[in-house]
Amino acid sequence: MNRFKLKLAKSDELVEDFFATSLWMYNAIEDDDDVEFNRLFAHMRLVRAELKSRPGDHRHLLVPLLTHENPQLRLNAIKSTLAIAPVEARSALEELASSTYVPYDFEARSTIGNLDSGFWVPD
Repeated sequence: MNRFKLKLAKSDELVEDFFATSLWMYNAIEDDDDVEFNRLFAHMRLVRAELKSRPGDHRHLLVPLLTHENPQLRLNAIKSTLAIAPVEARSALEELASSTYVPYDFEARSTIGNLDSGFWVPD
């Protein structure tokens, strides 16, 4: 979905796009395809930004994804909701950090360190 279509999409369609893109990102990591991962990451950020820009901030629609079994989807949902659902997202982040999902456990621990140090502040 390009930027124009993102603006026209319903919020539930954006959540579906976020979901699918996150799963494709997982596959790109499994395939060791950095180029594809980076393309998908950029798209996921556009979807997240569009949800955020909607009146009332529609990123709350991503909160149910915090418990999804796919670690990439969960990590994307966590990072997308830390600013609006900090308790739920932090709990999911700590759970992922203590898991054995490599490399997601490392990314989660790094994110916790960046949050705790103030290096990264979710918006």
